[in-house]
This record gives sequence, C-alpha cells and structure tokens, in this order.
Amino acid sequence: MNKPLLVLALGSAMVLSACGGGGGGGSTGGGTTTPPVTTTPPPATSTQSSITAANATSAASNAYAATTSVGASSTSLTDILTGVNVNRANINTVAPLLKLVKRAYGGQQLLTGVTQTQTQQCPGGGSLTIDATISNANNVSNGDILKVTANNCVDGTDTLSGAFTVNFSGVTGDINTPVFGVTMDSTFTNFSIVSGTDKVGVNGDMKVVLNQTSANNNTIVLSGNSLQTTEQQGSAAVVNRTVTAYTVKGKTENGVESSGANFGLSGTSPKLGTFSYTVKSLADFVFSSPTAVVPSSGSLIVTGNASSVTATVVPNGVRVDFSASGNGTITNTETVAWAAFLSSI
Repeated sequence: MNKPLLVLALGSAMVLSACGGGGGGGSTGGGTTTPPVTTTPPPATSTQSSITAANATSAASNAYAATTSVGASSTSLTDILTGVNVNRANINTVAPLLKLVKRAYGGQQLLTGVTQTQTQQCPGGGSLTIDATISNANNVSNGDILKVTANNCVDGTDTLSGAFTVNFSGVTGDINTPVFGVTMDSTFTNFSIVSGTDKVGVNGDMKVVLNQTSANNNTIVLSGNSLQTTEQQGSAAVVNRTVTAYTVKGKTENGVESSGANFGLSGTSPKLGTFSYTVKSLADFVFSSPTAVVPSSGSLIVTGNASSVTATVVPNGVRVDFSASGNGTITNTETVAWAAFLSSI
C-alpha cells in the first residue's frame, strides 16, 4: 500500500520483475556526468514567501506532499517517488527507472566493453532506446552507464516518455538477490509518466544510494541539486514543485519504516499560488507497519519570510503550529484531520 510522505523505506526490491526485450541493435551512444550534489538547503531569506495563519496549513501540506516528489514509502522499491493521497497523482517515478534498468540488462544481450545503442519494444506498445556502456551483461557493475529514452512506452498501466541517464557505482552483491548495494547518479530529461488520467513530469538530478541487507531491512539516501516535478490528477489544476539541495534518508527495519528530509521548495499550487520555502525534518516520520497509510509520529518545519509553520503528527491528525515571527513563538495552533490536511494543497 502506498504512503504519502517522505518515508523511503524499502522491503523487497525483487518485486521489480525483469521484463523481456527485443528489437534491433547498433553502435554509438554515451552518457553524461551528474554534477556534484549540494545538500545544504538554502537559508530562509526575504525572497521567500510569507506564511500566514490563513495559508499555514496549505504551506505545511505542500511541504509534506513535496517530499513525495523526492520519495515515498511502501514495502518495495516500486513506490519510491510515488505521489499518493487525495490530491496527488498516483504515479511512480523511480520504479519505472529501475524497471527499465532491469529491462536493459534482461533484454537482448548487450555487448560488454563498448558503447552501443539498442531498441526494444515495450509490452503494450511504443519502444525504448538504450545507449549502454557496461562491463557485465548480466548484472550492474561499477562504471556502467545507461541512457534510456522512452518513446510512448506502455508498460502495464504506465506510458513513459522522455529520457534518463544512470551512472552506476558502489555496487556490492547482485541486484537480483535480496542482499546488494548500489549507487545510481541519475539525470531526468523531460521524463513523463501517464497513468490513466494522472500525469507526472520530471526534470533534474537525483543520486540514489541503496543498501539492502535482507528482504525486509534496508537503507536508502536520495539527494540532488534540483528536481522539478509537474503533477496533475485528472482535470485538477497542475501543481509545479522544485526541490533544491535535497537530502532524504530512510530505512526499513523489520516492517517499521522511517525517514526524514531537508530541502528548499518552490513552485505553484492552486491554494498557495507561487511559493518559496525551506523545509527541514525535525523528527523522522515513522510508519509502524507495512500497511499503515499515514505515519504514527514525525514532524517538519517550513520556513518562509520571517515566518514558519510546523507540522507534527498527532493521534487524530496533524497539529499545525504557525509562528508569525518565525522565531518559534507560536501564534496559532490547530489540529487538522489527515483528509483535510492532504487536500489543502
């Protein structure tokens, strides 16, 4: 079950089944180098948006939802980067990336030691173009580079378009087993996913550091300089978000999932208009069981221009504490039910 927040806990990566491939081949291709990651969120400045008593809940909800642009939670890798709640598109971003990586290694045999281009047909139509430089055709190795371009590739309920490039390092073990580690420096370029009436577009960079010690125990760190998302659910208004200098750390330990995140946040939403804030984790959000859809504890603070709002999980919802001065002195407090909180974007 999907969980709308910044938890990046992982259960079994093996739910990502390797799909078969097919199609031609050729030569040429290449990769790109991801710039070094800066993971210190920008400080609050006068250029940031003001938070008021009237928009404090919306500001907190957007910060909460924005973390799903960087990560979300489930018992498997298939829900990393899923935006799921009453007002967000139920679309997964990193899972298709990982599935396509597995497709590249599991499809037509790739040559080792050379850069090559291969085209594969997708199960429901469309195609993938894979530019690969690899050293082992059966498993990810340090130094491997993949560039995958999706051309209206239909895989299950998702239609994928655009491109991403992945540079692999820190590889330990075998990704086809429950115990492995891998670092993926990734860049998204006009990467989009359409699932039913839901749409998500992604641009920017993301570094994924994953270490899995068993099927139910793992840690993950996502970081990057800038990741831009455009989201729309059905006919609802488009929500644009950019997270900058972001770091998300999460873990799963025997079914208990937790994580925290720090980042700069800007964009546009129906209720806030144009906004710019800094978001910081105060206490990791904890999901007490794999089936929990909201966390049992956790908090974050959103800082704007001489103002702030803190969102804290309480037994019956989310406590929203607004500070008009931004110095920690609480001006107004209210407790909001989860449904109302999530729909206040």
